[in-house]
Amino acid sequence: MDRAVRQIQAMLLEAEPPVDATYSTALNFMLVGLMYEALKEGGLSREARDAVWNFAGDSRTIEHLNLHHRLSLVRAALEQLEPAPR
Repeated sequence: MDRAVRQIQAMLLEAEPPVDATYSTALNFMLVGLMYEALKEGGLSREARDAVWNFAGDSRTIEHLNLHHRLSLVRAALEQLEPAPR
């Protein structure tokens, strides 16, 4: 899953015009695409459904993503208390 997100991130960064894509942006981009595919007549392919369920069961990756999210929240809170030097 991480490889797929990073491939999407690279695609967005290399787009014309380029998109300033963070890992989170790439993940959200994938989510929106998946949502629209799921809404199409016939829904998701078997391969796409399997990938989604495999990701849902990948607790190691989910915990890694949660950790990065929590760290970004802590970083933002600390910067409100004392802005980072520029």
